[in-house]
Amino acid sequence: MAETDVIGHLLDIEHQAAELLLDTQTEADRRISEARTAADAEYKSQYEQMIIELDAWFAEQSRVVTSEHSVLMDTYRSSVDNTQTDVESFNRLLDSLLFAE
Repeated sequence: MAETDVIGHLLDIEHQAAELLLDTQTEADRRISEARTAADAEYKSQYEQMIIELDAWFAEQSRVVTSEHSVLMDTYRSSVDNTQTDVESFNRLLDSLLFAE
């Protein structure tokens, strides 16, 4: 009968060990889940902040480029408008190039 008690005792210990292992695995899964949730929230927060900063940077750069382009175009238009044309010389050049014999 002592053998039965020993085997029964060993089975009880094995059962307790299995329960302890299950509890430990459940706790580990819970901690991993909490850590993943916290990491995802932190990632989302930092990602959104980065997007806000990049949008602001892009808007500023766009404004600068648009302003520079506008100045360059105004300068170019002014130089073209102020250029004097010699229509007679231009017509003679075309005649000599197109109708030269």
